[in-house]
Amino acid sequence: MGLDYDGTLVEICSRPGDARLSRERRAVLRALLAHDEFLPVFISGRTIADLLLMLRLPPCWAVGDHGAVVRQPDGENHLLVAASKLHKLDCLRAMLTGVCSHDRMLWLENKMASVALHYRGVPAREAAVALARARKICRENFRRSIEIMPMKKVIEFIVPGVTKGRALAYVHRKMGGRMPVMYFGDDTTDYSAIEYAERHGRAVFVGPRNRTAASWRLPNPQSVYQLLRDLTE
Repeated sequence: MGLDYDGTLVEICSRPGDARLSRERRAVLRALLAHDEFLPVFISGRTIADLLLMLRLPPCWAVGDHGAVVRQPDGENHLLVAASKLHKLDCLRAMLTGVCSHDRMLWLENKMASVALHYRGVPAREAAVALARARKICRENFRRSIEIMPMKKVIEFIVPGVTKGRALAYVHRKMGGRMPVMYFGDDTTDYSAIEYAERHGRAVFVGPRNRTAASWRLPNPQSVYQLLRDLTE
């Protein structure tokens, strides 16, 4: 059972650090981890360290950086991206710093295999100018080495080949590849995992309008917990 974090297990917040689990929701996830019939895999665009800090759960499978890093329950990390691809991302980070200098509400989030430009709260016209400038920098300098992925009030610049779907497939294979897969996600970065889950089980899109390959839809994170609670009781 693949579970995205932001927008799926918690509501989207202006600052990632504010998207914390309540005591009640953490209890549901603990029950899921203890259940004999489910193997939860927590998947996020956050770094592994940040994701585990937000979850505060017993040892579990976790995926960070949009699928670049897989953490086993025993603490061993598996890097799913070649280190040679990361150098150009460092160069892009330096260039994007200049974009953020035009508006104090624009800020960069640096990760292992991507850099995210956050613009939540920025007026629409100013945001459009900043995004156009950032896209132009990426296209002119890193057309083939970095991909652009629009998200909810965030635009992510990511190393090609890094996807949540690939990471979900990796964990599935590590566990034998026979168990059915279920995935819950809400954003464009979840599409690859949704497609993988539909090939090997079912996916659930979380949000008001499902425009993905997911067979099912839930309206919000609270409805996700209602379903998980029902499954574990």
